[in-house]
Amino acid sequence: GINAEYGVHEHKNHPPMTCQGTESGYSRRAKKKNPDPGFADFAQSHFRQYERITGQLRVNDSAYERQRQRMGESFYPQAGQIIETGRDELSAIDKMAADVERQITKRSKYSRRRTHVDDADISYINERNKKFNEKCERFYGSYTEEIRQNLERGTAL
Repeated sequence: GINAEYGVHEHKNHPPMTCQGTESGYSRRAKKKNPDPGFADFAQSHFRQYERITGQLRVNDSAYERQRQRMGESFYPQAGQIIETGRDELSAIDKMAADVERQITKRSKYSRRRTHVDDADISYINERNKKFNEKCERFYGSYTEEIRQNLERGTAL
């Protein structure tokens, strides 16, 4: 029926909502979408890695304030001005080294060198033919398994 107060047609599938209700619904729908687009190109993946790493950084407010007090006006350099900030703390260097090590171990999990199996049958004449045979086996192996077994036993028709 028609809601007399608002002059709006009410339906059970579309009840009247407040602005906050509709915004929360939109944000819930936006969260459901996958924000990870996957691998597009190297520049995009490097930018995503940069965003992820800089998002993990936490600013040490007390150290920042100490350095700002110590440097005074030179904390805000002018164009062409070279500033001396001092030495980095050992804990910050250790933290950076640990982060680089973590990135290296994570990267090593993505790509691995395929090992050569000496006991496997050699059904190829070169590397390109080996890749082609592996691809054929992956796509058609289940269909040709019985024929291959018959050929190996010598009972093929």
